[in-house]
Formats: sequence, C-alpha cells, structure tokens
Amino acid sequence: MSVLQMVPSSSRYTPIKMELFLSALGLAMIIEGLSYFTFPRQVKDLASRLPQFPDSAIRTFGFLTLGAGLLLIYLARHFF
Repeated sequence: MSVLQMVPSSSRYTPIKMELFLSALGLAMIIEGLSYFTFPRQVKDLASRLPQFPDSAIRTFGFLTLGAGLLLIYLARHFF
C-alpha cells in the first residue's frame, strides 16, 4: 500500500503527487534554459557584471522574485 492510498481523501493536507512536482520542476528548467538558449551573449555579460552588484541588491531581487512566485502560485490555486 502506498502513502497516497493511506491518506484519507477528506484530509485537508494531501501529499503532492510526484507527477505534479516533476512537471513543475520541468517547467522551471524550461524557463531557466530559455534565456541561455535565446540570449547567450547577454547572459555571459550579466554573469561577468554580477560581482559588481552589492549582496543586498542581489538578495533583495531574489526575495522579490521568490515572493512573486509564491503569490502567483497562491492566486492560481485559489482563483483558477
């Protein structure tokens, strides 16, 4: 008996299916790879200039991107 079969369907917290996880991971890889495929020169240029940015600016950008992603997931799950 698998873990998915042991969790009652009425449970509020159901485990994430591996299919959904792998689909999300694959989509993230596709989006990440798009910039490298379409704009390799610009990616190299950005990578060479990245050390010039202060750590706080990079951290802030990462935090805002993370927050935007979480907000997008929340909106998609609750309104669509």
